[in-house]
Amino acid sequence: MPLELVQPDQVPGAASGLRRGILSPMEVLSQSVSAIAPTTSPALTVPLIFQQAGNGAWLSYLIAGIAMLLMAFCIARFARGSASPGSLYQFATDSLPPAAGAAAA
Repeated sequence: MPLELVQPDQVPGAASGLRRGILSPMEVLSQSVSAIAPTTSPALTVPLIFQQAGNGAWLSYLIAGIAMLLMAFCIARFARGSASPGSLYQFATDSLPPAAGAAAA
C-alpha cells in the first residue's frame, strides 16, 4: 500500500496533520516497543549482571564508566576542531589501522 503525504490543511479538524486509523494496533505496539527499548535494555541487564557477577560487578561498571568518560573527552576535544557530521568517522579511519578503523567506524 503506497504512503501518501497529507498536509494539515487537507484533513478537516486535524491540527497536527496526523490521520486516525492509518496504523494497525500491531504497528503502534511495535513503535512503542522500539521507542522504549534503548531505556529498557540497560534497566534490565544491569540487575542481571549484578546477579551473575556478584560483588565484582561494581568494579567492571566503574572501569567501563571511566573508559566512556575518557572517550567522551576525546570526542569533545576533537569536535571543537571539526563540526562535520562525518568528522569522527574520518578521524577513526585515518588514525587507526584498516581493520581497527573499520570496526571503530
